[in-house]
Amino acid sequence: MKKALMLAAIAGLLMGSTAVAQDSIIGFDIRDGVTDGQIIPPTGVGADTEFPWTNGQDVGEPAVNAGGFGDGVIMRITPDHGDTFETDYPDSWPNFDGDGDSSTGQMWLYATVYDAAGCTDDVISSIGIDIDNQDDGAGGWNRIESMTFAWEAFTSDDTNEGTVDGASDASDPPDWDGCKLVKVPVETGPIYATGDGLVPGADHRIGKLTYTGGERTCPTPSGDPAFEDDSTFAVYLEVNNLLITRTCDGDSHNPEMVQFGYYPVDAPVNGSTMGAVSTDPDAYIVINLKGDNDKNGVVDNMDIPGFVAAKNASSGPPFLVTITQRPLFMNDFVTVAPPGDSQRVDNNDIPGFVDAKARGGLQPFPPPGNCP
Repeated sequence: MKKALMLAAIAGLLMGSTAVAQDSIIGFDIRDGVTDGQIIPPTGVGADTEFPWTNGQDVGEPAVNAGGFGDGVIMRITPDHGDTFETDYPDSWPNFDGDGDSSTGQMWLYATVYDAAGCTDDVISSIGIDIDNQDDGAGGWNRIESMTFAWEAFTSDDTNEGTVDGASDASDPPDWDGCKLVKVPVETGPIYATGDGLVPGADHRIGKLTYTGGERTCPTPSGDPAFEDDSTFAVYLEVNNLLITRTCDGDSHNPEMVQFGYYPVDAPVNGSTMGAVSTDPDAYIVINLKGDNDKNGVVDNMDIPGFVAAKNASSGPPFLVTITQRPLFMNDFVTVAPPGDSQRVDNNDIPGFVDAKARGGLQPFPPPGNCP
């Protein structure tokens, strides 16, 4: 990944920085936080698998937060292949949405709220955000077909709470605007009450963002070394006109200083400033074919070493498994539930890789050949 998650800076900040004065964090993770293999942070080997989360995003890119929030901010999906390749391997990793289609994926929106000094019984009273997608490279190869966002049900299950999911625009790549959540901390009486609200002391899962990859685009038969970079999108959260605010019992706390994303590279933004956005992306979307280990948009013999390396990194007992997220996505075609090959690349995946090589190349050329 071009940014490589700014590993050196992140590691230093995670280990010792106290200068960041965030009141809350709002950020994405592809894990749902409750299902085996998706616990944040992982709590053990076996059903709740530590790897690849504790191993990092790619070879040479170690985990930034020991597998916790910040280590699941890149969502990888496939493009829409003309011969339904994206649905032929329905349980390939990660496909956490369970729809049997690797061209769709989901990211969960989380909020972590800290105690604010001098604020009693505080609760987040409003969140107004837009979700912006930008080409991370030069763009022009695989694209985002569509996206949706929805708040979690608990955020509006009280008469004093309300949400608006927002809507997508018609841009390329698309953005999602107008996500709004309001919490009025009052109940019958009327008395001050923060029940069911976003209060300090917990990580709250508050929304779900879904993406669908567009139709596969094809380079020349020899591929384009920048293909994956130019099929990658940076995701930014932006404060909209509802703003992001906190209410206290008999007091006020504004502005709310919000850190977007769970790896603290950027300073927090002012939640009372419409248009406030992080300097660096809060998440990434990568759209590429499974099996394309060398990132050039073509699956061919040059990708075999990457498959072998992923298989070797998956072997042995759990404490020896070194597989990272990108090689696992690229080379896992059949995921067997524990005690099988859960979140590993092994002999079960060889037929899938051979098939990907047969269908992911560009012969005969010129297109359409095997494209899209």
